[in-house]
Parts: sequence; structure tokens; C-alpha cells
Amino acid sequence: MEYILMVLFQYIREHSDNDTNIIIAKKLINNIDKVKDMNLERFSELCACSPSTATRFFREIGLKNFTNVKAILEMPSEVYKYEDFSQEGYYEKIINGLMVTRNNLSNDIIERSIKLIKDAKRVIIFGFENNLAITLEFQCRMMMKGKYVEVLPISSVDEEVLKLTNKDLAIFISFKGNYFTIEDNQNMVSEMKGKTILITENEKNEFTKYFDLILLCGDNSLYGEGMYSLLYILNTLCANYK
Repeated sequence: MEYILMVLFQYIREHSDNDTNIIIAKKLINNIDKVKDMNLERFSELCACSPSTATRFFREIGLKNFTNVKAILEMPSEVYKYEDFSQEGYYEKIINGLMVTRNNLSNDIIERSIKLIKDAKRVIIFGFENNLAITLEFQCRMMMKGKYVEVLPISSVDEEVLKLTNKDLAIFISFKGNYFTIEDNQNMVSEMKGKTILITENEKNEFTKYFDLILLCGDNSLYGEGMYSLLYILNTLCANYK
């Protein structure tokens, strides 16, 4: 659910209020808990549009179709969780996540990651909107070292993977890995040309076998503390890139 909300809010920020799709986006946001019990026709009636118009909107924002939207909505709500939040517990989880990340980011993994980046003709980072600021900073720092890195929203992955060649590198950021529990997305990665890196805290999941390299990022983050581990990883890679 969090993923869809991020995509929708990003779309609303970037488009005019007069856009028909904005109406659909806002209807989906305000009825997010009800949509999983609807069919496409019922949702289209809610938005006062045709099913084909709704489907085109889903494709435009990278959600493929209504069936895919419902599948994502049924994923566990683990990205943002604020029950039982405590300041001290939050601090401890940040420190623990950084320690787990540091202990798993061996010299060998750093060297392999940098080699993949250095050897790639094109490097693309696919991430969610909530880590955009961190990846943008990495993008700027890498450019200052002479390496151009693209940062694109995960919603554009279907279109962009078709352009990749065997000389390219795709880096995916998915803390929980929920995005790759969907079979279509697993197939997409397994059929991709070029090399792939996954930055995640869920390294023992079945879908990790489709990636060339896994970078462990934190440990069971519930309050967004995985961002600190991501920043640690990207700063480490940039500092060691020569």
C-alpha cells in the first residue's frame, strides 16, 4: 500500500490539477482501503471514467493494470509502521541497522560493487520516491568523480529495462523486497540484460537469486531507519570509487 501511495503523491505533485488522471489518483488515494474489494468496472464508476481510461492511467504510473494494483495493496504494510514507537527504540534500531550493514559490507563486496559500476556503460538506480534525496546526493557525488549515474523511479522500470544491454548495470533499492514478491517483477529481473544489484534488508528471500549481487541494508526497519543504512552504503561506495 505504501508503494502505491508514494507513486500517486509523486504523480499529483508533478501534474496539473486539470489532468483527468489527477482525479483518478485522488480517488484511489481516498479509497485505498476499499479498492482491493472492487473490480475494474466498479473502480471506473467511482472515478467517473471508462475502464480503458483507468487502465491507461495505471500503465502510465508503472502499475501495469488493476489486478497488479490490488496485488500490491494486499502486501503486508511494513514499510511505515508507527505502533509502539519509542524514541529510544528508534535510536537503537538505527544503530543496530548501521552495525548490521557495516558488518556485511565487506571489502570484497565493496570492490565487486565498484567494479560493476565502473565497468558498466550505463548505470541506473531504480528506487522509490522516499529514498530519492539520498540517491540524488549519490548521483551528484559520483558525477563529481566522473561517473554518470541515472536515478529513476521504480515505476519506470518496465520501460527502461527494455533499453538495457549486456554492458549496463541496474541497481534496485527495495528495503522489504515486497516489489519482487510479485511474479511478473521476478520474471522481469530474471530476463534482464546486463548486471543487477539489489540493496535490501531481506537478503534471504527467494527472489534474491535473480540478482548478481546483494547489498544488505539494515535489519527489519519499521520506522524508516533503513534510510540511514542506505546512506552508509552509498557513501561507502562513492568514497571507494576511484
